[in-house]
Amino acid sequence: MNINKNFILKIIFSFGFFLVVLSSISNIYEKKDRILRKITFLNDDNEKKDLNNFSNGNNKFWFEELRKGGYIIYMRHTERNKWHQTNMYDSAEMSESRRGEKEYFAEFVCLNEKGKIQAKMINEFIKKHGMKIGTVISSPSCRARQTAEIAFNKLDLENKLLAYKGVFYDDYNSEEYNNWQKDLKNLILNLPVDSDKNTIITGHNSILIKKMFDNQEALKGIDLPSKVKEGGFYVFSTKNGALNFEHQFTNFTDFSVFTHKRK
Repeated sequence: MNINKNFILKIIFSFGFFLVVLSSISNIYEKKDRILRKITFLNDDNEKKDLNNFSNGNNKFWFEELRKGGYIIYMRHTERNKWHQTNMYDSAEMSESRRGEKEYFAEFVCLNEKGKIQAKMINEFIKKHGMKIGTVISSPSCRARQTAEIAFNKLDLENKLLAYKGVFYDDYNSEEYNNWQKDLKNLILNLPVDSDKNTIITGHNSILIKKMFDNQEALKGIDLPSKVKEGGFYVFSTKNGALNFEHQFTNFTDFSVFTHKRK
C-alpha cells in the first residue's frame, strides 16, 4: 500500500513538473517577439557603438591627417530649405543643365541664407586648420555648387554622376543603377589627388553604398549610405587603385572643434 502511495506521488509530481515546464515553454513562445526585439536592440546598440567609434573615436587623428593632404573629402552640401518633392526641381535643373540660382524655383534647389553662412564659416575653419585644397568637383545642383564656391573658394568640375538617386529616370532601372555606381566609383578613383592637398567633392547624402569601397571588411559596423548632416563629410583614400572609406565627420562641428582652444 505504501509502495502504491509513493508511486502515485511520483506520478503527481512528474505531471506537475511537466505542466510547469510546458507553461514556461508556452510563455516563452508567446513572448518570443518581445525577446527577439530585445536581442535585436542589443545588437543595434553594438552596431551603433561601432559606428560611433568609427566616426568619432579618431576625429583628432583625422583632423591632423587632413592637414597633411593626400585624401578625398566628400562633403554634403550645407543647409537648404526643406521642401517636398525636391527631386522634381533637381531633375529640371540638372537634366537640362540649367542654373538653379537663376530660376523661379531657386528656393527649392539652392542654399538658404543659413546654408550660405554655414559654408562661409566652414571656409574660415578650413583656413584656420591650414588645409590645402586641390581639385574641387561638385554635383551640378545649385546647393552643391554654392557649397563648393563658398566653402572652398572654387569649383573646377561638375558631374551628374554626383546627383543622388531619383533625379534621373534611369536610376529606377537596376542595371542602369549598377552602372551608375560603377561609373561613380571610377570617377572618384580617377580624381587627381596631390600628396600635400585634399581633393574636394561637394554633393548629396545617400549616394554612397558599402559595396563601392574596397575595404568592406573594415566597414562591418558602418551603415552606408549613412546620414551625415549638412556640412558633414567623409574621408576617402585612393592609394594603389583602391577606394577606401577612411573616416566620417557626421557634423562639421566634429572637425572644427579642434581648431580653437580656451587658452
